[in-house]
Amino acid sequence: MYFKELKRHNEVIKECSILTFEQSGKSFRFKMVVDFKNGSCLYVKEVIIDGRIKKYSYHWQDESGKLLCRWDNAPDWDVPTFPHHKHTANEVLPSLTITFTDVLNEIVEIIKGEATLYK
Repeated sequence: MYFKELKRHNEVIKECSILTFEQSGKSFRFKMVVDFKNGSCLYVKEVIIDGRIKKYSYHWQDESGKLLCRWDNAPDWDVPTFPHHKHTANEVLPSLTITFTDVLNEIVEIIKGEATLYK
């Protein structure tokens, strides 16, 4: 699934690196970095238990390391979509963007100028 999505967006993706992949049956821990051609990068962390996402963080930053957006489900913010939310440079917002595919699609739309972080 991950590589299919990455390949689908190769016009904006420079490369990706798998940092961690540990699996036991349908459960796994996964860390990856996706480098985009515009210099930004996405740090992906997922914990999947019995085939379901239990914990995730998708941290997108610009070429200087400044946060552009981070989507996660850490139960640390009281938002209508609790525990799912996203951090921008200035605020925490509700978010139902909870899968790698959704995050990647949103980032690609932003890079192409077809969307903003605040849609």
